[in-house]
Amino acid sequence: MRMLQLVGNTLTCADSGQSVKLACKHSPVFLRLLFSYTRDDKVLSANRLSSAIQKKQATFTLHRNQVLRMLNDIGKAFSALAIKVTVCPEKSHRSTGPWFLSGAEEVVLSSHESVAVPNTQSCYFNWGEDWQSIPHRLYEFISIILNADILAHAGYVREVPEHLSGCESYPMKPCLRGFISLHRAKFLAKQGDFTSAKTLAISVAAEAEQSGDRQLISSAYFLLAYLDYVKAPALNYSALLTTMAKPQPFHHADEQTLMYWHNLRALLLRRKALANPDEALVCHQQALYHFEACLFAAIKMNNTICTVDFMVNLALHLQELLPLHLTKIEDVYHWYYLAINYIDKLGIGAYSVWDRIFFTEFYLKYTDEILASPIMRPVLETDLSPQNSTFYEDTLAKINHSGDARQKVIFLFLYLRFARRQGRKELVNTLVLHTQKELNKQAQHFADGLYAEGYGEDIDSLVTEKSK
Repeated sequence: MRMLQLVGNTLTCADSGQSVKLACKHSPVFLRLLFSYTRDDKVLSANRLSSAIQKKQATFTLHRNQVLRMLNDIGKAFSALAIKVTVCPEKSHRSTGPWFLSGAEEVVLSSHESVAVPNTQSCYFNWGEDWQSIPHRLYEFISIILNADILAHAGYVREVPEHLSGCESYPMKPCLRGFISLHRAKFLAKQGDFTSAKTLAISVAAEAEQSGDRQLISSAYFLLAYLDYVKAPALNYSALLTTMAKPQPFHHADEQTLMYWHNLRALLLRRKALANPDEALVCHQQALYHFEACLFAAIKMNNTICTVDFMVNLALHLQELLPLHLTKIEDVYHWYYLAINYIDKLGIGAYSVWDRIFFTEFYLKYTDEILASPIMRPVLETDLSPQNSTFYEDTLAKINHSGDARQKVIFLFLYLRFARRQGRKELVNTLVLHTQKELNKQAQHFADGLYAEGYGEDIDSLVTEKSK
């Protein structure tokens, strides 16, 4: 990530300390707007650029040649600082816009005329200064959306629009508010209320047009066309073939690649935080920003597998940072539980139980702290809690279905740890024999690999238990 600082008309690269002066009077305004709009996945229109400049110079009128001079000025500055970013569009509509930044590297412009810092501000919420509450508040919000899917899956479609209204109490930015409204509109249509669904979609489209949110504009107009088709396919198909507009192209990589990029970025920042404790806070805040982005991307694409994977990654991130006192045990548990509950209710993820393995390892490591927390009591009493034997038996049944030997042996180790803590001698003896049998089925390199992953004590304990 490259960090830039803009003071007056001087643009400085924080990494190298190199500076360059922007020659055109209004280039700094243009540049700040470009970074701001691009960060929020929006495009900058000529009207908005003109309005922003007029706040500084009331008599200003934007002309084609002025735009081209500013674009050339900004382009030269990027080139001088070796910043691999361009202002698009590069050819057609170059002088009229709308404009956005595109490039081969992530570049951040400081929002203050001081030290440039990486972006940690949410694209979806106005969280305020209390960053420590973000994991829990995000968990609550995502829970509302996922529970809406669970209700629909169980056949309670009519309950969903009212359930989603619970999102309104959170400080959503317009882009997320629009997405939630469109989500509600889809469920209103499923229950036959096409009038309310279209009214909601039209309202979202109008607000998106005002803000310049191209993604939301495309989503709203597509939904309107889709609603017309679903309501009366035979009557409306001919008109829709003519009137249904193709979604506008976005300025970044395809949505799926961008989703995975945010997830990987968050994983890398966790590693950096652990390797550099002095930078852990900023890395943690940045990672939350990227986790939020990949989660909403997965939800928008109805990609349930990725949604679950990213929730587990977020839980693991929060877990790993516990020793640095940047996160809370309750938040870790809630995120793991949310992922596993979602999988269980929708009947997905039949071929992997890594989420349950990570959850169980966390629970066994922090059992005393978890049991001491009054916040945990409601979720500890369910069958999806590693506190209960049912959880282990259910997980083993899932593994037997998938046939993954590595997952099975590792989970048997964890089940053994649980049984020993519970003092259940008969269960321990049964699990020891079962685990040893599974290990004997595998080649020696299988056990060597488990030793290398840190399960050596678990393997050695099998011999100890048998000799008692």
